[in-house]
Amino acid sequence: MKYYLLMRLILLLLVTSASLHTTVYANNGRNITQFKTSGAVHDISLLKDKRHALLAAYGGGIQYVDISQPHKPKLIAKAKFSKNAEALVLNKAETLAFVANGAAGLDILNIVDPKNIKLMGRFDTPSYTFDVALSKNENTLFLADNDSGMIVLDVTRPNQPIKIASIKSRTGTATVQLDHHGKHLFVADQAGGVIIVDVTKPTKPIIISRIPTSAHSQGVALSKNDQLLYVAENTGGLNIYDIRNIKKPTLLGHFLSKNAFSVTLSADNKTAYVADLYHGLQLVDVTNPRKPKHIKKIALNGSSENIIINYNQKTAYVATDKAGMSVISINSTRH
Repeated sequence: MKYYLLMRLILLLLVTSASLHTTVYANNGRNITQFKTSGAVHDISLLKDKRHALLAAYGGGIQYVDISQPHKPKLIAKAKFSKNAEALVLNKAETLAFVANGAAGLDILNIVDPKNIKLMGRFDTPSYTFDVALSKNENTLFLADNDSGMIVLDVTRPNQPIKIASIKSRTGTATVQLDHHGKHLFVADQAGGVIIVDVTKPTKPIIISRIPTSAHSQGVALSKNDQLLYVAENTGGLNIYDIRNIKKPTLLGHFLSKNAFSVTLSADNKTAYVADLYHGLQLVDVTNPRKPKHIKKIALNGSSENIIINYNQKTAYVATDKAGMSVISINSTRH
């Protein structure tokens, strides 16, 4: 069994069914809201109005939440589909949600009416779908499908997704991330490092280069100018790579972290928020990518897996697995 899937299964064994509620606890003088959900939250997606979010919860499906009052989130509705939800991505019109649905593959949901979410299409993948990325023209979907690698689907007709290409995995594909132009796809392939793929022609993806990471690459983030790649490498910590020469990436800097699971950058690209799995949220000053500096650690209930930042609210939302979703004020995180 692949390392990433094994970690997921260990976490899922800890999941308990609980009623929906919020709690507030103190952490180094900071109040943190814990929004309890049904299922284990693995991913969060903010809607454009910044007042609502969709949660991907294993065991609880897709959940539509009102976050207009950040520390008083409210469940509006949840779908009866996608019970194995690991991650999701929305189209620009926010009418469709493409859901990485674990062992069930891919679900495509119509979310026009949040209280009546409908299943539009499904694609059963060979392995376990952990992550999903949508092309700029919204015609193509890229799936991280563990043992079977990266799968490319044509979703021009959402009710009939069609496989058009794939790239095999060496060890188990965990996440996929497109650059800001949609030209290159960065595939976190765990012990196989990071694969950089030219997806200009989705039917013929071309591997440009591979980054041999120090441990299991779990998640990636790109700087605004697509010149720096930040990789959460689990026990290998956070590593920063110069990718200006896309064919020969070079390591610039390293930050020691116990279980770096995912990474999100601040709007100014000066701070990296690292979901450190069992060790909370790590804030790292990456103003000088060659010398990342620790800012602070925020301990959280549950295991930190993914971070979404709402700059309008100066709030970070953290997917904390069986603990639900953590809501943290970030207006003074650098002090």
